[in-house]
Amino acid sequence: MSAPLPSSFIAKDTVWLGGIHDEYPLTDFAGYRNPRLSRASPDDVRCYSRHDLAALHQCHLTFGLLEATLEEKVLSDLLLHRSSSGKKMMTTRNLIPLLHSWRRRIQAARAGSHDAFIGWFRRAEKALQDARATLLDELVRPESSPFRQAEMPQEDVAEILYMVAAMGEALTVSLRQFGLPSTQGLDWGFVIGPINRYDKQLVAAGWCPLMVRILGQSVCTLGYATMLEPYVRKDVERRGHTGCSAAECTRNNIDASTYTTRHAVDGCRCSFSKPSLDAVTETLLQWQIPVITIEHSHDNHHLQLKCKNATNIPYVAISHVWVDGLGSVTEAGLPSCQLERLAELTGGLVPGGALWMDGLCIPGGRGLRELRKRAIGLMAQTYRDATAVLVVDSSIRSCPIDAPLEEKLLRIRTSGWVQHLWTLQEALLARKLVFQFSDGLVHVEELMPRGEEFFDVLKMNLASEIYRLQKRNAPVAMARSEFGLGDVARALQWRTTSRLEDETLAISGLVGIDAFELVNAPPDQRMRLLLLRVRSVASNIIFLSGAKLDESGFRWAPRTLIIRTGIPLATGPGDAQCTLEGLIATYYCIYFDEVSIQHGDKWCIKRPADNHCYWIFDAGGAEDDAGEEKSKQEWACSAILFMSPPRAHTTETAAAVLIHREQTHDGEGNFRPTCIYKTRLLVTWMSEDELKERCRCRIITIRGSGKLQVCVT
Repeated sequence: MSAPLPSSFIAKDTVWLGGIHDEYPLTDFAGYRNPRLSRASPDDVRCYSRHDLAALHQCHLTFGLLEATLEEKVLSDLLLHRSSSGKKMMTTRNLIPLLHSWRRRIQAARAGSHDAFIGWFRRAEKALQDARATLLDELVRPESSPFRQAEMPQEDVAEILYMVAAMGEALTVSLRQFGLPSTQGLDWGFVIGPINRYDKQLVAAGWCPLMVRILGQSVCTLGYATMLEPYVRKDVERRGHTGCSAAECTRNNIDASTYTTRHAVDGCRCSFSKPSLDAVTETLLQWQIPVITIEHSHDNHHLQLKCKNATNIPYVAISHVWVDGLGSVTEAGLPSCQLERLAELTGGLVPGGALWMDGLCIPGGRGLRELRKRAIGLMAQTYRDATAVLVVDSSIRSCPIDAPLEEKLLRIRTSGWVQHLWTLQEALLARKLVFQFSDGLVHVEELMPRGEEFFDVLKMNLASEIYRLQKRNAPVAMARSEFGLGDVARALQWRTTSRLEDETLAISGLVGIDAFELVNAPPDQRMRLLLLRVRSVASNIIFLSGAKLDESGFRWAPRTLIIRTGIPLATGPGDAQCTLEGLIATYYCIYFDEVSIQHGDKWCIKRPADNHCYWIFDAGGAEDDAGEEKSKQEWACSAILFMSPPRAHTTETAAAVLIHREQTHDGEGNFRPTCIYKTRLLVTWMSEDELKERCRCRIITIRGSGKLQVCVT
């Protein structure tokens, strides 16, 4: 007999309005209401109370959706229970086993009629599309909502809608079991912004606003988080996350001037131990990696730390964040209690081996700055050559090994370690990545969903970062030693650093660039140098949000790849070439006579052949550090660059440029105009009549358009 499936909540229990469900036959989603209303005469229907209609609406969006998708009766007792106060509530506790049963039926159906199999998939997909549209109406036209008309408390309405979205998201993930392509995307996260009920609850419970934003990429993940207590470091307990925002967790930043290395337990006053500074510096002078062995002295009263060359000794590299108290430099060392703990952990992974840790193997004195640069230059090799990389993080360490997989994944996803800039390289380059939990070590492979878990909405959403960290070990990536810049940029989205000038140093090893060359360059030149060394980049890099470099040839280039919003940098082989002259790439270009635009102006471009217009919004003015000063400036423009021709009734990201009148050909005489980058734009296609309804604005006539290779400077 197989063990019962674990049950996980994906939404908070919500009030049950008392709708009658069980006694009616199975129907599709669109027909769910009909038999329930047809039993009554027209007069009776008019006499239905608003509460009755709200109860029917809840039944329709929950049991109606489930039955229409699963195509089997779902009895109400499966998802209803009484609270401790005796109130009848709806719960998602048993939804996971229900979906598991559905997926098994899908697998069995593969052996039957192919047409019937496809028909079932299309009907299930249609039910989800209809339910999503109904849920969207709740937000777009709230005045017609049966819940609002029944004057229900806003909190109850919000939690009902969240539960519906969570069910829809879970069903959508399970729909993948069919293995058939969907006709359209089914994203349910649109409820999170307008209804920030869970967001507020999580922040009030002690979660960092940035973490709430990250978890809020999935309705189910956000709902699951409301069932768990956040991990709060002791140094954060008093102040909490009051200074944090949805853009940054300030509690993960450190102040080097006041930083204090911590002992393993509060109250410990043991001495610090350190390796020989001369031995560490001598190893670095030879461009070798210093590693440390830890032994007890003969009298057992103190530790002996010996520095060795990593060339002929297996070692474990420690990956950690300084906010947990393990930060230091060679000259200062670490508390002996911490070193004993680390020696025990690493000894279990590599018996008789050594360890590498920045606080022991990187000197920090002013006179040793060049050696510190060497250590940074060797950082990628340090983690690439390690027998194992051990992640030591207080948040992850708060979770036991026997916790459900989704809880372990959530603790990793919300840890300080996964938010830190430097730890990305440390994890991606690891041959073997191991995490310390409260009662033991877990290899990263044990944290990856398998089999049925591929269709578990919680596990798959929470495992996204684990999959990213294992990309190097994927079959396609095994043949190459570095990653694409697009892969790295996407992995950086939610990471932070208190020293932005370190960004290129922390990712250089991932893209095959020498960190030592970068660390010796002025900080404001490092991004430019990195892009030149990478050379082949995605052409959509000019459309990224955020501040740009202020240098000829690189006005299009982002100052940072840590970008929270907007389009992501494309992955795959780069289709643009970064040169000293500028970025050489092919875009769809709409050009017109040169005009002067002031930031904040309302303007559009018009195609004379059919009077179609493109409404232009300057999206770059507010992104630059000099936004206020820039908003008062005028800039010249004669073309707009797109990745592809703008589509009807959509908003596209584009770039405003000024075509250089004299620099129109490359060195070999081929037509390749130089375009001076001006700003990022959002462009919306619309008819002239639609534009007139919106507002009066400046209209510029388009002279021509088409694909064009350019050099963006």
